[in-house]
Amino acid sequence: MNRPSGTYDVVFIGGGGASYPGAFELAKRGHRVLVVDDKGVLGGVCLYAGCVPSKALRRWALAVRDAEVFGNAKVDPDDIWRRAVEAKEGVQKEVFGQLDWLARQLGESLDFVKGWASIRDERNVVVRTDEGEFNVTTKFIHVGAGSVDVIPPGLQGAELALTSDDLYAYGRSLRDLPDSMVIVGAGYVGVETAVLLSMFKVKVTLVEMMDRPLPNMPMDISRSVLRGLQRLGVAVHLGARASSIERKGSSKVLRAVKRDGSTLELEADEVMLAVGRRPRLEGYGLEN
Repeated sequence: MNRPSGTYDVVFIGGGGASYPGAFELAKRGHRVLVVDDKGVLGGVCLYAGCVPSKALRRWALAVRDAEVFGNAKVDPDDIWRRAVEAKEGVQKEVFGQLDWLARQLGESLDFVKGWASIRDERNVVVRTDEGEFNVTTKFIHVGAGSVDVIPPGLQGAELALTSDDLYAYGRSLRDLPDSMVIVGAGYVGVETAVLLSMFKVKVTLVEMMDRPLPNMPMDISRSVLRGLQRLGVAVHLGARASSIERKGSSKVLRAVKRDGSTLELEADEVMLAVGRRPRLEGYGLEN
């Protein structure tokens, strides 16, 4: 549906993993529940642009590696990538459908709306949809709106960069692989993407401002990951802070400042930002 109505016991802002399981349980117990999500599908970032699509693509990447290592076969990584993206989209669509079916089984106890919800006060929520703006009354409000990519403050030319959404998000994944990519950030998203793309024969360079990859993990894990990246042919630059991104013909150039003050200049077909994620809080009226 796309038209909320009446009074609810609970309004859930966001349809991801922090929201829909609780919404389902409350609806099963007879409470009237409204879930509002701007993407119009349940499952949140994990399913829409995160762990599920990345693992689906990784399965195909491993197949490329195994075909070459164990089968001594020649494969076209670009063709395999396009097939992998189609398969990834199929997995996402299937799970979206499953969650939608579960929601519909709850009948009138649960309404799910594609739209944007903002809090007017502690008992009223404004829901904006393609059909108009609606005010709903509720006893409780739950905010589980997920997260968004962090864009480094002061990074000139940040708008030229890709984010993980451009690889993993439903309906947005690149259909043609670049020959080379610089990834800014060696946290779990950056490292996983570097490994994935290198298996698809993309020349990957990883730039991290800290002194090791996965800086929030134990040191022995960072060391093991660094060795694994180097075995895959990923160039890793540590202790370098990205300062700017510029176009150079059909390529892009990332400049980063190293700890000794020298400048690192890296050219590639694409630059991707993977410096972390932050809570998605703007625009929901939390100040009210």
